[in-house]
Amino acid sequence: MHVRRFLFVAALVAAGLAGLGHGAGAAPLQMHRAIYDLSLLKADTMSDIANVSGRMVVEWRGGPSCDGYTSLQRVVTDMRSDEGLSRNDVRLSTWEALDGKSFRYERLTYFNGQRSEKVSGRVRSDPAADEASIAIDGKPSVPLSGAVLFPASANIALIDAAQAGEKIVAQKVFDGAEEKATLSTAFIGKPVPPGKEARRVKILNAEAGKQLTGMKAWPMRVAYFEDGPGDSEPEFQMAFRLFPNGVVTKLELDYPDMSLAGHLVGLEYFSPGSC
Repeated sequence: MHVRRFLFVAALVAAGLAGLGHGAGAAPLQMHRAIYDLSLLKADTMSDIANVSGRMVVEWRGGPSCDGYTSLQRVVTDMRSDEGLSRNDVRLSTWEALDGKSFRYERLTYFNGQRSEKVSGRVRSDPAADEASIAIDGKPSVPLSGAVLFPASANIALIDAAQAGEKIVAQKVFDGAEEKATLSTAFIGKPVPPGKEARRVKILNAEAGKQLTGMKAWPMRVAYFEDGPGDSEPEFQMAFRLFPNGVVTKLELDYPDMSLAGHLVGLEYFSPGSC
């Protein structure tokens, strides 16, 4: 479960790029590859988690000059517990149509070097009819619980809301991390002035990092809930800083039994419209 939630994080990091150019004053469209080092912030005293470390890599390409948006994401984590050291390696590739109505994904999961899962699916969503359906591994499609947003469309709305000064954004999203939708509520804080947040970013590609110095950054916190009836506690929460060009920094990933930090250590921009 932890590793799949990482993929929701990676999808947000990648799809944040898709909103560029939609809101007033938005930065130029920038596809990119971002690399984050992951480390343990704290673990619940009742858990057997001793340490967690890892890396998350997100690559995002596509845009209006292509037929949609594609992303390649990989999250590798090493967890040390009372049972010893284990490694999880999850890889997710996705494609989303420009109109936000269709989505394809393939997810591979490895545990200690052995593949434990391979899932591929196609999802269609019709907001006008409040309907969506999913076909997994070539099987006949089945309905989801109403229309969903895919990562690019969801984050277009998130960035536009931040640009407009809105404080709360609630959405139902399908991202390929699981075979169901996730309900999210984002809380958007007051923008951090240009330069202040960027100076904290120490990355391997200094030139790419310099482009952040003239941009403000929004502090955000997003809570994720299972899609279903009744009230529930969030299964996962995430805090981060979002730059208007789509770069995400200062990640904090909060699970019921532990919290992790994600530090941006590598950043490479691709040419706009790179398919």
